[in-house]
Amino acid sequence: MVKGAARRAVIVRPADTQHFEQAIFIVAESEKGGMTQGQLLQEAQRLTGCYAPAQKLQRIKVPAAFAAGMASAGGLWMLGTMLF
Repeated sequence: MVKGAARRAVIVRPADTQHFEQAIFIVAESEKGGMTQGQLLQEAQRLTGCYAPAQKLQRIKVPAAFAAGMASAGGLWMLGTMLF
């Protein structure tokens, strides 16, 4: 909490995330009326968009991971029995 000073802030609440409730931007002291509220909000939304992932990560399906693990374990076992 800031005491004894008035600060302006822009709060952006993203709609498509479960991890973050809001992003808070403190407006610079040098920005005294140079931008409208709408322009400040657009700039904050542009900045938060820069850090959003381009695509969602895909999870490996459990049966596919199990099959790949079994195949690699079988291959290593076969290689071990041939060499030793």
